[in-house]
Amino acid sequence: MCLRDYLAAKEVPHRSRQQYLEQQVLKAAQKAIRCSGKQHMDVDDMAMLRIQTVQPWHRVMLGILGLVMLVGGIVSIDSESLWLALPLIGFGVALIVVAIIGRKRTVQSVLDAIDIASILEILT
Repeated sequence: MCLRDYLAAKEVPHRSRQQYLEQQVLKAAQKAIRCSGKQHMDVDDMAMLRIQTVQPWHRVMLGILGLVMLVGGIVSIDSESLWLALPLIGFGVALIVVAIIGRKRTVQSVLDAIDIASILEILT
């Protein structure tokens, strides 16, 4: 495997995440325009839109992990290991809630994070 192939393989997740974020911004902007009745949005309005930043497959994996932990906690109750059951159930429920809700941030904060990541990539 040459360096070019390695860098191309490393770039793919970054591109898919960027495409996902662009798609989320577009959906949020279309929804805001529909709700407000305006024909266009200002840059400041666009920067304040809140978008989902966690990709769906990450949320599915969190949900599955939460279910596994929840089931493990319930099984631990049957084996009388309460010290193990309570944390497993608690973390399992927390992961399921995070998987359902996701994480929403403003477009401006996402752009700031991307800019910082790009600068760090250039420096390394």
